[in-house]
Amino acid sequence: MSKILTIDYETSDSRVNFGQVLQAGIVISDDKLKIQSTHELRCRLKPTVIPSIGACLVHKIPVNVLKNSNKSHYEMVLEHYTHKKSLTKKILLIQKIVFLKIQILES
Repeated sequence: MSKILTIDYETSDSRVNFGQVLQAGIVISDDKLKIQSTHELRCRLKPTVIPSIGACLVHKIPVNVLKNSNKSHYEMVLEHYTHKKSLTKKILLIQKIVFLKIQILES
C-alpha cells in the first residue's frame, strides 16, 4: 500500500522575498485517500514582516494568533523538516521524482 503526502503552506505574502511561512499542514493518506495522520504547525509573525492584505483574506489567521503563537519561524521550520524527514525516505524520493517530472514537462 502506497502513501500519499500532501503539504499545504499558508504564507504572509505571495512574494517570496517579503513574506514568511505562517502555517504548514501535512496530511498522510493511503492510495484510496483515507487519511492516516495529520500534522499542523503554526508560528508567530517575524517582527520585520508585514503580511499583505490579500494573504490575510486567504488564510484568515487571526491577528492575535499571528502575534502570540508560541513557536518562532525557525522553530516551526525545524519541526516541519524533522517531521517530514521522519516519515520515510520513500516518500521524499517520490516527491523529488514528481518535482523532476514537473520540471521536464515545463521545459
